[in-house]
Amino acid sequence: MNNYVEKVLRNYARRYFGDDIIATSIWRMEYFNFYRSLRRKLSLAIILRSIDPNRFISLFDLNMDIQKLPDIEARAEIFDVNEFMARFTEGFVPEVYIVEKGYPIDGAEFHDELRSRGYRCSKSAVIETLNRAFIAYGMTLNELISGNIGLALENIAYSIGYVTIAFYQHIEGRVPDSLINIINIVPEDEREVIITMLDRTIGLINKDDIPDYLQSVAVGSAYPCDLLRSLLQDDYGREVMMIPYQLLRIFWERIHNKRLMPMELFFKELIGALEDMPYAQIELRGTEPIPILRIKGPITRSIELRY
Repeated sequence: MNNYVEKVLRNYARRYFGDDIIATSIWRMEYFNFYRSLRRKLSLAIILRSIDPNRFISLFDLNMDIQKLPDIEARAEIFDVNEFMARFTEGFVPEVYIVEKGYPIDGAEFHDELRSRGYRCSKSAVIETLNRAFIAYGMTLNELISGNIGLALENIAYSIGYVTIAFYQHIEGRVPDSLINIINIVPEDEREVIITMLDRTIGLINKDDIPDYLQSVAVGSAYPCDLLRSLLQDDYGREVMMIPYQLLRIFWERIHNKRLMPMELFFKELIGALEDMPYAQIELRGTEPIPILRIKGPITRSIELRY
């Protein structure tokens, strides 16, 4: 860890939270190294004795100060110590990554103690991670119809990352270090298909020219439904949208042993719900018993992803 970054972030954390700090660490979701744009993003995890509403004002001010720092792309988060310890023990993300992969800059003994205790992923931890994957895919669609292609690609990375983490948590009771861990536990009869889908998606979202290309495909689309149709008629646009959904569907079914709406029907329902809407906001939740797609615009519509 860069000494300058360590010193600056530690001093900022102490300035805003002082003696309430139990431990502070700098960490990064190295699991998402498959997407170049996420490799520079750091997180500052600050574990506090307790959290009251005023602490979030301090957190906002801290993040404003961090944004002014040159050459540091970081974001601070605060955690209640008791909740953090409980969630680590149950194998939640990000608590496990903070303890197992983080770089302590204050209170290193706290992390050492938790590492010595160990963890085992609970069903709740798996469900939360899986829900993160669905939320990220919903944000992908929302950014696409808003014309924010760069953010859409970033959310694709989060979606395929979280859904594969959830599958590993479900099978192994641990959090994975990298996508290689996932490939090793995928059933042999599905492995080649999953590898192909992951390779294709990761290759596409890392193409230097893909944001501008997809932006050009979407030009001239007046309504959200028209924009999605344009993307689905393009080879790259179709793959960028469809493969991540197919991965969500595959891993949801493996985790919950329930069928999910097929890919073609999903996009038919989505575009149909968006028809004639001049604007819309898309949300997706991967909650049990079945994920729900919500479209908020002049009319609000909800679609259960049942098969």
